[in-house]
Amino acid sequence: MKGINKWISEHPKLGIGIVLAITAIMIFSIYTNGISTQLNEESFMPDIEVVRTYQEVSSNYTGEYVVQILAKSNNGDLLNRESLGEIFEVEEALIKNETIRQSFENPAYPEGNVISLPTTLATTRIIAEATLQGINESFLMYYPYNITQMRKALMGENITIYGERIINLQFKYTPNDVKQSIRLLSLDPQGKIALKYISRTLTKDFNISSKNMKADGCVILLSLNPDIKNHLEIEKTIDNLVKSIKTQHVKLATIGEDVISNEIIKASDKSMGMLMPAAVLMIIIVLLIVFRSFVDTIISLIALALSIIWMYGFGAAFNFEFNPMTTAIPILLIGLGIDYGIHLTMRYREEEGNGKERVNKTLSTVGVALLLATLTTAIAFLSNLVSPIKLLQQ
Repeated sequence: MKGINKWISEHPKLGIGIVLAITAIMIFSIYTNGISTQLNEESFMPDIEVVRTYQEVSSNYTGEYVVQILAKSNNGDLLNRESLGEIFEVEEALIKNETIRQSFENPAYPEGNVISLPTTLATTRIIAEATLQGINESFLMYYPYNITQMRKALMGENITIYGERIINLQFKYTPNDVKQSIRLLSLDPQGKIALKYISRTLTKDFNISSKNMKADGCVILLSLNPDIKNHLEIEKTIDNLVKSIKTQHVKLATIGEDVISNEIIKASDKSMGMLMPAAVLMIIIVLLIVFRSFVDTIISLIALALSIIWMYGFGAAFNFEFNPMTTAIPILLIGLGIDYGIHLTMRYREEEGNGKERVNKTLSTVGVALLLATLTTAIAFLSNLVSPIKLLQQ
């Protein structure tokens, strides 16, 4: 240790050159590899047998990829034609979008990839109306109704069905009132099956047995192709399209795993963008008060900046994926590094002799203590490696 201290004190320019060279390598690493930020469900899960089994089943035995759109009523109840009509507008816009349509699990029949209260209710109404009118065509149960036909059916408008024979269907017997239509489903065996699907898409306040039946919201389920690679881009396209639609009776929000993770990362980066300048400003004030020297303050800040660059450089070199928890490390480095900088600078000022002697004495005394403190801090954080939670390991 004494040999290293002596070498540093006798070769200050070379030491600075080595530090700058390493910094240049770290900057090059960041530039070439980039800084990857990711947040996923697996990061929060412990590495235990039940979780590994769940992940194996999810990756090898299930292939569903569903994006949800939450539709919430502005007045606490969306079981009315006005609210469901606006939901239909959203569904029509989604189906007409070429990018979204090609991302569906079954692009040939896009309506089949959309499950919601209005689509299910409209389909059952078509079948019920045809049955009540004595039109007992079996193909009506499996007919691929398009979104326009379903919207018209819900609103009680006439529709034309081109199947084994052409059927011009007028809605005479089934009610236009949404709540009455839902109650009628419970009277028919097939309707009860449809009612189960409907209940799954509604909020928990929905109770068909209640006299004042209502539902604060519902979800639109979009079945997408799990093999598409650009999940985030597709979810952003869906989210942007939903946000662009102006509605009066419902509020809409996209719920997709990738878009939610992206929003969390953006919020984390935004918080870091506020915390970092605040931390640096407070440190500058503290250093100016302690050192009473602008030069010493700048030198300490440069050292802190280099430590942050090294951290990101090593992370980029090893293809490390940062997450909202690890993005707080720069603040931690600032908190630890500022203490070390103050100790070294103040001890250097206390020593007597020329510059080399003062550097050697400083490194031989407080430098050793700070090195030991650094090692103990590193060991303390390394204890997280035994944690079964990947996020803490990182």
